[in-house]
Order: sequence, then C-alpha cells, then structure tokens
Amino acid sequence: MKNKRNAGFTLAEVLITLGIIGVVAAMTIPTLIANTNGAKFRSQFKKTLSTLNQAVRSNVAQYDFDFSMVQNCGNKDKDNPENIQSICAMLNGSLVGKYATKYSTLKTIDNKIYFQVVFDGTAPDTLIENKGVELYMYQLSDGSIFAFHSPFEGQSGDVACSLNGRSLEDAFKDTQFQKFCIGYIDVNGTTKPNKEVRCSDGKSHSKDINEKCVVPNSPKFMGDVFPVAYYDMTVVPASAASRYILNSAK
Repeated sequence: MKNKRNAGFTLAEVLITLGIIGVVAAMTIPTLIANTNGAKFRSQFKKTLSTLNQAVRSNVAQYDFDFSMVQNCGNKDKDNPENIQSICAMLNGSLVGKYATKYSTLKTIDNKIYFQVVFDGTAPDTLIENKGVELYMYQLSDGSIFAFHSPFEGQSGDVACSLNGRSLEDAFKDTQFQKFCIGYIDVNGTTKPNKEVRCSDGKSHSKDINEKCVVPNSPKFMGDVFPVAYYDMTVVPASAASRYILNSAK
C-alpha cells in the first residue's frame, strides 16, 4: 500500500492566516466600537433630554414655576419645590438622582481635571466654557449628568432664563443668557471620553445652531457631552452638533 500523506497546514500557513485576521481586526474593531458608542450616545441624549423636559412640565403642573422664575439653589439635594423655586428643587421634586460636587468649570473633581477635552481651546465657538460661574451637577438614576448654572449665582440683579419673545438664536447672543442659561448633558457620566460633540468641520456651532452640520461616528467628532439651553418650560440642544444628534437619534 502506498503511504498516505497526512493532510494539514504548515506552521507558515497558520501564521500567515493569523496575521491576516489580526490586520482585519485592527482595521474593523475601532470602527465597530465607534459605531456602537455613537449609537449609544445618540439614544441616551434623546432619552435624557426627554426625561428633563418631562420633569419640567411635571414641576409646572404641580408647583407652577419653570426656568424663567427660578431662584438660587439653596441646599441642592435638600431643596423642596414646596418651599423654594430653584432648579435644584425642580429636579428633586420630579426626578430620582443625586448631586455631585458643585464646581467651577475648570476646577478638579477627585483630583482629576473634568472635561479637559471640552475646554482645551480646540472648539472656540462652544458656549459651555469657563465664564466665571460655578455649575451644579445632577446625576440621574441612569448615570447621565445634567450640569447647569444657578441663574442668580454671583448676580445682584435678576437673571431670568426666558426667551422673552426672542428667537433662540438671538438669545444665544445675549451674554447673560449664555452665562446662566447654558449647560450640558453628559450621557456617559464622569466616564470618558468627556468630549463635546462637534460637527464634521470641527466646530460645535453654538451661536449659529442652524448651520448645516453632520456629526460622524468617529471619536474625533462624536462625544458624550451635549450643550443644552434651558429656558421657560423647556430644555433644548444648544449647538448645531447636539441638534443634529437629537434629530438623527432613533
């Protein structure tokens, strides 16, 4: 009988195959991760925005005040809408969550610079920047964060978060509105990337929110931080980038 040769792969063939698999994985895995994170961030932003707007409407129905009538937060988690008309009280009365440290936008939390990517100067048109006032962080039960100003912080006069008959674009040009009525939603909590979402041209387009904008899923543009404006009875996107994300979210 003739000797039969055992069928199989040589070591070189196995190594070449593994090398090809490795190259393909290196090329596709980052894209898959970016697409997954992008879809998660988009849907969570839409969900958080809806949750906040429902909370405001519920507060108006029960306690008859909105963002145009709020006072300073007195004692954050102790604020009760039956006793004080503050954003903290509004959230306490309608949502389940907790407050993180009240902080200045360029200070640190737990010895780590928070949102250093957002404020690194590469997106000079952003409205969520250091304006000399402190922010309050309210973390919802799902982990997302709503960061906002106390509208009277450091002010001697009244500052109402209201359009007062203006368009939103006109309100964005008002320095007082910019300073006290613009915040952000971080859908990922304090977990990285802590980066503001930007259009494909690298800008967030805050003051020109009607600018044509597309946000690719690339980590260079797709972040987990979304500027929002809060006024009267609503919370809305405060940049063309975050508006695009809301309109494209499923």
